[in-house]
Order: sequence, then C-alpha cells, then structure tokens
Amino acid sequence: MKTVLIQLDIQRRDASANIAAAQAELLRHPQTDLYILPEMWATGFDMQPTPQTFAAAQEGRQWMEATSRQHECAILGSLPVHSNGQSFNRCFLYDHGQCRLRYDKRHLFSYGGEDQHYTAGLDSATCLVGDLRLRPLVCYDLRFPAFSRCHDDYDVLIYVANWPQSRIQAWSALLCARAIENQCYVVGVNRTGADGRLTYNGQSAVYAPDGTELLRMDEQTGSATIDLDIDKVREVRTRFPFLRDADAFTLH
Repeated sequence: MKTVLIQLDIQRRDASANIAAAQAELLRHPQTDLYILPEMWATGFDMQPTPQTFAAAQEGRQWMEATSRQHECAILGSLPVHSNGQSFNRCFLYDHGQCRLRYDKRHLFSYGGEDQHYTAGLDSATCLVGDLRLRPLVCYDLRFPAFSRCHDDYDVLIYVANWPQSRIQAWSALLCARAIENQCYVVGVNRTGADGRLTYNGQSAVYAPDGTELLRMDEQTGSATIDLDIDKVREVRTRFPFLRDADAFTLH
C-alpha cells in the first residue's frame, strides 16, 4: 500500500492555509493509497477551542471527504470536534469520499490541559484499507502500550501527533518499541514549526514489524512516501510468533 506522510507547519485556526499546504503535498504524490496528516492538522493543537476552531476543523473535514473522493484514495488525520455539548480530539479516515473510521483520542494530555477542554474516547477503532488493517491513535496515546496492544486485530499502528522537539527522543524510542512489541508497521506523523512556546521538529517515521527504521523525515515541512506490505507483517509474525505468548488483560 503506497502511503504518504505529510509533515505540516500548522497555522493556528487557519484552515485555508493548512488545507493549501496539505493539498500541495498531496499533489506531489499522485496515485497514492493513503495520505496521513498530523494531529489537529487544520487548526493546531488548540487547548482553548473557540467557534473559529471548530469551523476550521469542519473545513478540514470537508476537504478530506472531497479530496479522498476526487483522488480515489484514503486520507487520515485528527481534528477537534464539538458534539452534544462535548469536545473531542477525533481521528477521521475518509476513503473514496466515505468516512470509514472515527476514533476519539483516549489519553488526553493533562500536562497541557487537554483534559480540561476535551472528552476522552473509550474504544480504539480499526479500518481495512486495501489488504492492511489500520489502527490509528493520537499523540499522547503513544506513551500507553496496553491500549495499543495487538491481539492479531491490526497490521499497522498509525500515530498522528503534535509532539514537541523537547521530547522528541521519547517519540522515536516509543514508536520503535510499539513496532517491536506488536510486530506491526508503526507510522508516526508529526508536525513542524512553532506554536506559542512550543517548537516542533517533525521526525515523522516508519518502523517495520521487527523494529527496523524504514523512513525518517527531518525537521522540514514536506512529505515522504513508503510502501507497506502485508506479507512483511505475516512473515515476522509467522517466523517469530511472540504475540501468542503475550499476557492477557482487560482495559477498563
């Protein structure tokens, strides 16, 4: 599955600028199966959301829907959503114009006050694109391995993020760890630029099911492409059937 990681310098609450930047990167890689955008890609990591925030996010969703239909592809990214009096950091996957997946971020970044303005999701979600089962998670979810544990129910873990430069070493180490322990592809898509006091240096990456780093972006805004192969997942899991020995547990 041809996959493109889009690493944006996100402009706060400026949907037009962010959509234009995403569109430009998408057009550089035609005939792609899956495009992945960062966390809150159309609005920035907005911890005090306003009506302008949600309007910008709605523009982003409309673009994802229309563009996935026009280019006959899948597009994944997270956006803030206000619904029934609650706000969510929600990951969407649009495929050929259809919303195939919604996932509300489970682990809210209390250190930055996200839990004061957003409601945590309860369940993970999986979507089949081509012959790969995708499990998208959002940023801070990366620090909690139990929630991402594979029970032979996905092949690719995708983390969309606004992960700051000051903690980028943890980003890289944890992405690799999730690939090794779950014997899956792990794709991490981060942002670049600055937002308030925080600086972001990208480092979007892809790891193979054995933990090998397959792709690493630098701190520049841009995009990169990689092919994900279901046979590689099956090969590693068959040769080293470690998942069969994993501890059983239930999340509450």
